Amino acid sequence: MADVFNALADPTRRGILRLLRGVKLPAGDIAAQFPQQRPAISKHLSILREAGILEETRRRQQRLYSIRPGAFAPVLGLIGELPTMIVPASPVKSFPMLEPPEPPLRIEAPPTEIEPADDQLSPPVRRSDLEMEFD
Repeated sequence: MADVFNALADPTRRGILRLLRGVKLPAGDIAAQFPQQRPAISKHLSILREAGILEETRRRQQRLYSIRPGAFAPVLGLIGELPTMIVPASPVKSFPMLEPPEPPLRIEAPPTEIEPADDQLSPPVRRSDLEMEFD
């Protein structure tokens, strides 16, 4: 299974798998979709094939590549098990970070009413104060 993860780690190989989704393609057609030279793409195809992800069939002089059915079953099975591996069935007392945190204390002060002093009140604004004259 480590070979599968190693093969999936490279963005070019993931791009190859996207191209091969549901189709068989010759190596030349796959290589034409990438900026790398053909030998580099050939190496990526070999890594995917050796990891058990790709099937290679020959038609006359061409090598056709396709995704092997069931290639990702072990990986998907492991991914399906991850939630049970990460969160234990019951919190262990020796790992306090697994216990839910206590809610923060909230101290509420009684509401206070502040009345402005008479000398802090602003005079009312009149419409005439807002109008400006323009020449």
